[in-house]
Amino acid sequence: MTDFKNIKTRYVRDKLKGLEYNEGNKQYIQDLMFIERVVSGERINYIAGMSYESKKREYQTEFNEIYTELDPEGYKEYLENEEQRMKKLKESRKQHEQRMVEEEEISRKSWGEVKRE
Repeated sequence: MTDFKNIKTRYVRDKLKGLEYNEGNKQYIQDLMFIERVVSGERINYIAGMSYESKKREYQTEFNEIYTELDPEGYKEYLENEEQRMKKLKESRKQHEQRMVEEEEISRKSWGEVKRE
């Protein structure tokens, strides 16, 4: 049983007010409440962490609103960290692509050398 009185943010409360009580809407609000709890600092295990990351992507707008309401300064820091993470990821992908090109050239060259033997 979920006690919807435990909703932490005005944003989620307002979302609930606009919905009828049914299983789909109930799950949606429970998902938002889960995001609230994690953003508020509740410790979660690895599996719940995977679920959290999935829900962050699925409910990106809601996540942003919840985080902003609960911890405006923390949200700014989160955005800065995400920007840095994305830059590193982009650079890592670029380096990987370059390595793949180089490795392909080595493979092609060695193929030709063996073929001429």
